[in-house]
Amino acid sequence: MGLAPQFEVKLNQLKKVTHYQVEPEAKMVNEQLDYIQKQYGKLVSKDKAEKGYELTAQFKNEAFEIDKISALSLVDIKSKKALTALKETQVNKALQFPIKGLFKDEDTLKRLLSPKEDQLDALKKEKIEIILKEINERIPAALNQELYDKLYAPGTITSEKELKDKVKEDLKKQFEPQADQKLLNDITEYLVEKTKFKLPEDFLKRWMQSSGKEELTAEQAAEEYKKSEKGIRYQLIEGKIISENKLDLSFEELKDYAGTLVANQMRQYGQAPDEKQIEEIVARVLTNQEETRRISEQLMSSKLLNFFKEKAPLKQKKVSFDAFVKEAYGKA
Repeated sequence: MGLAPQFEVKLNQLKKVTHYQVEPEAKMVNEQLDYIQKQYGKLVSKDKAEKGYELTAQFKNEAFEIDKISALSLVDIKSKKALTALKETQVNKALQFPIKGLFKDEDTLKRLLSPKEDQLDALKKEKIEIILKEINERIPAALNQELYDKLYAPGTITSEKELKDKVKEDLKKQFEPQADQKLLNDITEYLVEKTKFKLPEDFLKRWMQSSGKEELTAEQAAEEYKKSEKGIRYQLIEGKIISENKLDLSFEELKDYAGTLVANQMRQYGQAPDEKQIEEIVARVLTNQEETRRISEQLMSSKLLNFFKEKAPLKQKKVSFDAFVKEAYGKA
């Protein structure tokens, strides 16, 4: 027999866990504004290519069966000879260059030509024909009421400052899922490490030997237990938190949550679902056991996350996105 261990989960020990609140820097907000202005700007056709212009070109190499239309700019080109020729050429005039040393890096070569991986080295010894099909200058949209009303409900944004504040708010929302996942991972690790109890190890190993499709040897079961121990411990800790704090899911909660997921997904595809449509789709989704399990786990993670944010004495820390990535993941 394997008896569930007795233990206590102490939330006050989570005071050493950091809850990161990612704040977009002014530079990031300005970059997003530049992107919006370009996105809503207009294209003006030009006769000659210049730095900053958007080019569309046809790339051809018969031997390697390359015939591809790609978008590029002059910064994608490394060869000075090719740069000069492209600046002087006209639309629909064919130019030919050696591929080796033509592009700024190998990633650009792959993006523009889409070669087969096993042909890459041989292709670099070839020449490529380039025919400029379009040369356009993108004129950024002005930061005015016309643009504000295209981006948000008319009249809700009336100044550049208000737009910057809104962009900053939207960026913060984009960062939240990453910060939340980091928080949940850290809480899981910390609770498993600090909540001490003894598992019925021998019972679990014997159970693992015989519970699968194929029976395991004692050595294989011991290895499987070693891999699974942390997960088992957290399942017990999580179960105790859910039970003691009455966080169990109701079917109504599950239906509402699934409905929100369905509605959001439909809106992403430009659809405007009504309540009846959502109810019908949710009813079909929840007849699938695997989907129901997945959605239940997602909802429970959300409930636990909100519970920890509200009840645990977490260490709050505001950081820029770059600082978050560096501090949370050790990457510069």
